[in-house]
Amino acid sequence: MEIYPSKLNGKGVQMPSNPKVSSNRAPRTIAGAATLLLCTACADPKAVQSFAAMAPPEQTAQTLTTAYVTEPVWRENTKILTNDPPQPALSQLLAIRSDQAKGFESTDTAIREYMQALGSLAADGVVQSTTHVKDLTSGLSAWQKAKPELGITTSQITLVTEVVQTVADLAENGYRDTKLSEIIGKSQQPFQELIDIQIEIVRNGIIPSMEEVGQVINDKKSAINRQSPGVRYLLGRDFNHDNTSAKNQIATANAYIKSLTAIKEAHTKLYEGRNDVLSKSMFDQIKPLAQESYKTYQDLRSEIAGSSER
Repeated sequence: MEIYPSKLNGKGVQMPSNPKVSSNRAPRTIAGAATLLLCTACADPKAVQSFAAMAPPEQTAQTLTTAYVTEPVWRENTKILTNDPPQPALSQLLAIRSDQAKGFESTDTAIREYMQALGSLAADGVVQSTTHVKDLTSGLSAWQKAKPELGITTSQITLVTEVVQTVADLAENGYRDTKLSEIIGKSQQPFQELIDIQIEIVRNGIIPSMEEVGQVINDKKSAINRQSPGVRYLLGRDFNHDNTSAKNQIATANAYIKSLTAIKEAHTKLYEGRNDVLSKSMFDQIKPLAQESYKTYQDLRSEIAGSSER
């Protein structure tokens, strides 16, 4: 699993020459150029680039949505052990969960593209955008309808789409670092809201579905024990594997939440210091959060590797 995206390369600043400048104005022009070059040399994009590097790996969201969508199918397959009636609306449930999964992945992409857009701006690079406002709107609306207990409101959905629109505008208009402070300032509220919604979906929408796998396994133990020794061995092995997978998926979900929490705090620091965002002092504030985010996924990999060896 790759934790950090590729590093962004900055471009140097060249001062255009002006042969028409009169000799009595030349010293001021040269002094102005020297001042600009000095300020450029002082600019330190590492704080914003470190923030961009904290963006969650794309595979994480895919792991979570795959587990969420396939859980009802797994539950249905376990009914061969008992006389439980089949789920009559399984296909409808899968369609609903598929829409929710697309929405979750759209939100994840919106978070990542916004973070990487800031990194590109800081390095005078090109901003890229693939997420559309309608994707985010329809995706979050699917969660709003299927899981009203999450409390996602229409006004929240409208607000967070500003993050996607901002990245799209940056990509279309080709802005560079001159817009960085302004973008961070206007994006603080919708970006924080976007993170909060994503955390809520994972904590109270996806994780409970994963936890049900373990509950079903416990419920079916007696049915497994009633089987012949050979069948009991095979079913027990499969269920143990499924139980380990569910625990790893829950660990992934918790790591994702922890990472998003660090991202939320890091953006707030950028917002509070947005007028001095290209400075070493800002990098010193962001660096510990970036390290925390990196360590979160390092620990997750170690935990999953350990579970596969047991």
